[in-house]
Amino acid sequence: MRFGKKKRRKTTKKIINKVKIAAKATADGGSMKKIFKIITTLASVFSLCAGIFILCSCGDSISAVVVGRNDTPRLTYVQGQDLDFSAGKLTVQYESGKSESVELNSSDVVLSGYDKNALGRQTVTITYKENETTLDVMVIARLSAESVQTVYYVGEQNFDTAKGKIRIANDDGTTFTLSLSDKSLSFSGFDSSKATESLPITVRYQKDGADYTGTFNVRIYGTENAKFTQPLKTSYRSHEKLTLNGAQITYTNGDPKFDKMITVTDDMASGADFSLVTEENDQSNPLKQTVTITYGGNVFSFEISIVYSNVTRLEKLLDRVKYEDGKPVKDEENGALMATCADLYLNELTTSEKSYIDKDGMTPVIAGAAEYAYGKWSEDLKKYDKTFAIGDENIVYSLESYATCKADAEALQNDESPINAYLKLLQVIAGQDGLTIGETPVAEYLKPVMVYAEGKDGLINVLTEATTLYDLLSDVPEQWTTLSSFQTQIDKVRDTVCAGGKEGYRSVYRRVSAWRAEDDFFDIVYAYYSQTKDNESIEKLKGVILPAALEEVYSDLLSAITQYTYIYNGVKTENGTSYVSDSTLLFYYLRAAEQRANEIKTGEECLDKTLYETLKFDGILFNSSTHVSIAVTLDELFHFVKTTNYGYYDLMGSTIDDPVLSALWEKYLGLFDDMTDEEFANKMSEVVREFAFLSAPRQRVFLLTMNVYYADYDSLALDTEVAYTYFIRLINSFYSEEFGETEFDLMRNLLIAVENYTRAFDDDEGMKNFLSGMAELKSAHDAAEDTAKFDAIFNDIYVKYIKIADSYNADGTLKAPVALDERWQGVFDTLKNEISGVIQAYNALVEKDETKREQSYIRILASYERSKRIVATIFADDTPDSVKEAYARNVYSFGESLDWTLDYAYTCHASALGAFAYTALSVSGEPFWEMVCAESDVRDFFAAITSVVWLDGDNGEVEFTEEVKQNFVSVMKAFLQLQPRFKGIFKQLQGLDENHDYYYDGLKVFFAAIFKSEDAESEKRLCDAAEALMQAERDYSVYGLLLYEEEHPSEQPDEPDEPEEPEEPDEDEITTSEEAIEAFKKSMAAYETAYGALTEDERAVFDLLTEIAEYYTQANADLA
Repeated sequence: MRFGKKKRRKTTKKIINKVKIAAKATADGGSMKKIFKIITTLASVFSLCAGIFILCSCGDSISAVVVGRNDTPRLTYVQGQDLDFSAGKLTVQYESGKSESVELNSSDVVLSGYDKNALGRQTVTITYKENETTLDVMVIARLSAESVQTVYYVGEQNFDTAKGKIRIANDDGTTFTLSLSDKSLSFSGFDSSKATESLPITVRYQKDGADYTGTFNVRIYGTENAKFTQPLKTSYRSHEKLTLNGAQITYTNGDPKFDKMITVTDDMASGADFSLVTEENDQSNPLKQTVTITYGGNVFSFEISIVYSNVTRLEKLLDRVKYEDGKPVKDEENGALMATCADLYLNELTTSEKSYIDKDGMTPVIAGAAEYAYGKWSEDLKKYDKTFAIGDENIVYSLESYATCKADAEALQNDESPINAYLKLLQVIAGQDGLTIGETPVAEYLKPVMVYAEGKDGLINVLTEATTLYDLLSDVPEQWTTLSSFQTQIDKVRDTVCAGGKEGYRSVYRRVSAWRAEDDFFDIVYAYYSQTKDNESIEKLKGVILPAALEEVYSDLLSAITQYTYIYNGVKTENGTSYVSDSTLLFYYLRAAEQRANEIKTGEECLDKTLYETLKFDGILFNSSTHVSIAVTLDELFHFVKTTNYGYYDLMGSTIDDPVLSALWEKYLGLFDDMTDEEFANKMSEVVREFAFLSAPRQRVFLLTMNVYYADYDSLALDTEVAYTYFIRLINSFYSEEFGETEFDLMRNLLIAVENYTRAFDDDEGMKNFLSGMAELKSAHDAAEDTAKFDAIFNDIYVKYIKIADSYNADGTLKAPVALDERWQGVFDTLKNEISGVIQAYNALVEKDETKREQSYIRILASYERSKRIVATIFADDTPDSVKEAYARNVYSFGESLDWTLDYAYTCHASALGAFAYTALSVSGEPFWEMVCAESDVRDFFAAITSVVWLDGDNGEVEFTEEVKQNFVSVMKAFLQLQPRFKGIFKQLQGLDENHDYYYDGLKVFFAAIFKSEDAESEKRLCDAAEALMQAERDYSVYGLLLYEEEHPSEQPDEPDEPEEPEEPDEDEITTSEEAIEAFKKSMAAYETAYGALTEDERAVFDLLTEIAEYYTQANADLA
């Protein structure tokens, strides 16, 4: 702001002029009133003027004019706009210190120095009454460019809007910017056809009614110095496309800051044609092509090379694949084509190359290739069926002959063999996640291939070793004797088979042996080392392979032990422990081993006999406490399988003493011997029919024997839809092919009804389900159109159970119990008592309260053997059918809620408990059951002593008729006929329970009854003599057992037990036969003393025991 010079103002003249104007108005015709008003006004004016004049005369002039900060007008203008200071004010300052404000648009204010068309800063001079000040204003363009590209080269086709901004001014002088690419902007005037120092570019802004234009200049340089850089990639495969990455054109005018890089784009290129590439253009002969780049009037070129690729090859092959209804056609030509495509895609293409192929379109081709290649592989696999087969998890060797084995080994080593040709492809396909063949996951579909692939190298090694082994002994004649001339070959055999890492070769060696006519390959080896007494070699060999006959025994025994382990310990799986419950295979392998072992024992082959008896095997059985391996013979292995918990005796139960069930088991197991037998169908039907015609309790025992946990299952063993036993699986497999759906359902429902009937007496729902099942079966049978096949096999079974169902009321009670005459009713009552005795004795044996527990094995065995003989009389040929029917149907009470038929009570309880007692006992390691099987008189004796062992002081007064007396004496005489060993065993059975000597306690009651007298002294002398005689009998029995054991030492394995605390010696225990003789002699001396004390009359009474006394008197004399 500037301060101006003082100027004198001519105000008087202006006032006079105003007066003139007023006078003129009066003259034109106003009233006097108006004239007066004018005169008055004039007077005031003159007075005012006089005052002003006086004031001016006093010297109060303007000292400065300024524009205050808050009074500043708009200072920025758009080019072409007029100056507008209307919003500003001027402050006039007087020398007197006073000030006043004057509007800048006042007529007294004069503005000068502004050019609205000149851009930039301008100074405007403000003049008021000769006083001046200034303000700077800015004139800006309506549109202006900022940071835009201003350098171009000839030939560049487009103005670059990618960078830079346009600043736009509003009418009020404010501005805003837009990028060049904004849609409200447009540009014109760009022309790069020739070089120029300055090329105006017009920019236009149009939006919301605003329409502005502006210009800015760019420079166009020439391109005579342009340079070309070729792309990074110049080598291609035929499936690729030309890529110009790295290719660029550089424009320059010598000043680097003006250099410009032009990225080469596809539209600039020409001359590349990948379709011209052929399969001949391989790596050694790529197709060469020249690519031309044209831009801005310049032409550049470079060379590329193209090689024919697998992607292109695959694309052309895929074009040839035939489809029908959207699916690949399954024929030989198309299958082979798909296999080629899949092989290229999966095995040849890289991950990046695969991206060029439609994955979804490739999936059905791969699936089709899998089916085709697997079909070819499976077809070729059949050629090797005489050598090996593919199992669920591994390769199974058959090795039928040396010749085929050798030929197959050579073929398998050839990768071009059909079985190997598609192997790599199938392996890769098997690993394709999510791929299915039909609805089957590809990994599951191709599992046999994977088993083969994983075992292929091992398979070839096995076949090679097998043929090499055979060659070593091929010169040994069939009828060999001495073998010394084959020492080298035999030693090589030993060294080969005993080398490490031969797990799983045992079955292979068995087949090698079978290649010889006499199956004697390893018989030769063992015979040689036996002849040379090379026990060290035999010890090495026994863990790998045995002579053929022994190998069969050993292998079957191990299989039986494996099955036992699965039952007892379970099988470890990813999901935990899984227990095998079916005992069929355990029994089958044990049966096979026993049959072969008996052939060895009764045969003429001395080497097999000797090895059977002497060889011991480690690593099979272990001490349960120390986990130390126990060396065992084959017989000891048999003993283990039979006697261990969940072993043969434990699982077989009462079947071991039931000839009918044993025979059925033999036929059932025989089915597994050869399922390809022409008679298999007949054998199968025979087993099913024999089972169906068993009594219901026997059927139940058969099913209990078959499955360890059967009694705990709710589901039925004969339901084909459950099928948890091999028995029903065989039935299901066989009859599902023999019968149609209707007949199969009839059979299934019949078997379910049969099984429900077996449960009628220990399952509340058993009888109910049986009756309802038979009613439904009858309705279905009557409604069926064709039951010919069913009736041919099952009609008589069906009729049998229809009759059984008709004999029961709807509530499961028998409609008419069978009446018995007095004799048979007595027999039934006796049988019921004996069965009850078995159960009572067993309950005493397992009593939870140890103080009440009794080792009552003798009572169990006695009542069982007695009941067994009673049952035999019921089923005698001359027994009326009504008696047999009553045995099977009439119900008796055996305790609270225990209402059973005698058949059920005997078969399912007495028989089972009797078998338990026999198999639970052993003498010097030998199962008691096996001992009594060879001595029928022992079992007869048990049957005879029932009345004795159940007689004790708690029975109350017992009436001993002469017949009863003779029966007791007969029992005592029968004891004399037992073998000495069994007398001792019987004595041991008595000693199992310290508080109960059942047999002799019974005899003691008997003696007290028959010698009862009013003369107490006489009675005592008779009883003392009898008791002394029985003590002599006990001691003589011990002598017989000890003598036998000394002559037949135990052959059971010496199990390495943990050390135990030493026990205090029992001074009264007799451990040798000599000690037993001394004890017997003392007992006989005591008897003779007691007998000598009897009177003549007392001896007459004692004559009842004369035969027993004479027996031991003679024995005493013989020992002397």
